[in-house]
Amino acid sequence: MELYIAGGVGEHGRSCFMVSSPDTAFLVDCGIMAGDNKPYPHLSKEQIQSAEYLFLTHSHADHCGGLEWLYSGGFDGTVISSAPTFEQMKIKPKKAVTLEEAVPCAEGEIKGLKICWGRSGHCTGSVWYRFEQNGSSILFTGDYTENTLVYRCDKIRGIYADRAVIDCAYGHYTTSYAEYCKALTERVTQLISEYPILILPVPKYGRGEEIITLLAASGINAEYYGDEHFIKQLSDKNPFWKKSRSDMPKISSVSKEDKGIYFISSPQLNDPLSAELSEHLISRGGYAVLTGKVEKGSFSEELIKTGYGEFIRYPVHQGINECIALCRNNHFKSVTAYHAKEKISIISE
Repeated sequence: MELYIAGGVGEHGRSCFMVSSPDTAFLVDCGIMAGDNKPYPHLSKEQIQSAEYLFLTHSHADHCGGLEWLYSGGFDGTVISSAPTFEQMKIKPKKAVTLEEAVPCAEGEIKGLKICWGRSGHCTGSVWYRFEQNGSSILFTGDYTENTLVYRCDKIRGIYADRAVIDCAYGHYTTSYAEYCKALTERVTQLISEYPILILPVPKYGRGEEIITLLAASGINAEYYGDEHFIKQLSDKNPFWKKSRSDMPKISSVSKEDKGIYFISSPQLNDPLSAELSEHLISRGGYAVLTGKVEKGSFSEELIKTGYGEFIRYPVHQGINECIALCRNNHFKSVTAYHAKEKISIISE
């Protein structure tokens, strides 16, 4: 099987890969690059129209946001993803089969293509894949982390692949998960003694549930508030969760007048309702903590620039040390690191 990189290597976003062989051709993810005037994957119409399948790792826009564009290019294949990913997507696929149905028990075959998959720990519905055909194999971790408080990760262990495409979003940073968590909880503890309100903008799916669990488990004494979407995510039960609802900290609906920590399901705060709520909370003495990628031109970036917020990472990806450890726990002939702004070279052992 031959791998064509259509996006995501040497850049954080636009994740898209094409795998082709004499028997089949398929895509893994079709994401967009936020803030780019040409945000779509580097695929020709011939490549798009030759793809029989699109396998999605999860619902974030940098992995599935190019689906409508893909259809405009003539894609007529079947989209395969976990059931929660389909539920979360804004654009509904024309032909869709859930991964649970197509490959039950996490291992199976579609038209001679052997497939193994597992949960990747990144968010509800996120998965990794291993494909094999005619003695050739390739693995995609998707966005992957074994350090997760809420989401299940089926750890990739003892797997052979001729090629592995591995999440290395944090590049050469060697900060450990424990160090990131310590820095975040200590800073939040300090900030809530200085500000009556903390605003935590988080993705609609992923990271937010992890952070509220971390803060509560760390004994941070504060009232927790969330918007309607965030509260719903905490109440949902699904096989991608480690914890039940009873294990989660108490959270109340957003109140514009009370003090505490506010979770807003909009990481860049660009939509009018989230921006309006954030501005109101800032006017009442609030301060924002951005824990993931801050896009250029976003309202989240503006809060940092004007002194009303700061960036403190909560890790939901791998860095170089995790990538090296993953390689040592498996058998990959060659490795391609993706999701990092710079190109990362990893020698598999």
